Amino acid sequence: MVVMGGSHYVSGKLVDMLSHVSFSYDGINFTRPSPVSVENSIRSPFDWIWRVTWKGNTGYAVMYRSRMQDNSNRIMVIKTTDGTTYKKVSEPDIDSLPNEATIRFDRNNNMLILLRREANAKGMLGISSPPYNDWKWSCLAYRLGGPNFLVLKNNRLYIGSRLYQPGSAKTVIYFTDTEGNVEKTIELPSGGDTSYPGLLIFRNRLWISYYSGHEGKTSIYLAKIRNKDLLH
Repeated sequence: MVVMGGSHYVSGKLVDMLSHVSFSYDGINFTRPSPVSVENSIRSPFDWIWRVTWKGNTGYAVMYRSRMQDNSNRIMVIKTTDGTTYKKVSEPDIDSLPNEATIRFDRNNNMLILLRREANAKGMLGISSPPYNDWKWSCLAYRLGGPNFLVLKNNRLYIGSRLYQPGSAKTVIYFTDTEGNVEKTIELPSGGDTSYPGLLIFRNRLWISYYSGHEGKTSIYLAKIRNKDLLH
């Protein structure tokens, strides 16, 4: 399943947005992208579903809404059983233009959300127990861009993000506790416009796909880090 944003322009002006999905049974041939269906009570002209995470037969995602009349953003936790139709779970109240977010689950079925904010605001890490209506949020010590993370068995996190710094940004991997406090940082070969890491643990290594423009043109890169180099 691939989730993608869909933007509708008329004469160069963005008039509405709606996420689309595509499916494949072999990773090679994909169905034609089709628009998702969001329940009417929460639908707006400018919705973006960001990364669906499946737990059993239910997929969860954060949908953010932009271009509101007061120039704010809203986020909603939504769920699906078919990847196409989505219903509201909860609506966390977050300031500073929340947007891109990744959902993961720990061993106790708690839902964790890693959330990007704008206006130079730091990232947020939220946690909620089933049915995921009440949220506890921690403000991180760093900004996020293209946030992604994995929950490890030792109650630690691998967080992938853009590192904002003077001169040129970097794509980094943070090894943190469950509140996002950084214990170790590894910078990947990167620079310029860079981030949006994909993360996978395979054969005792953390595999990372990301994009970067540090070699003259924007390219997709694949890196791997031994777990023991991150954990110690």
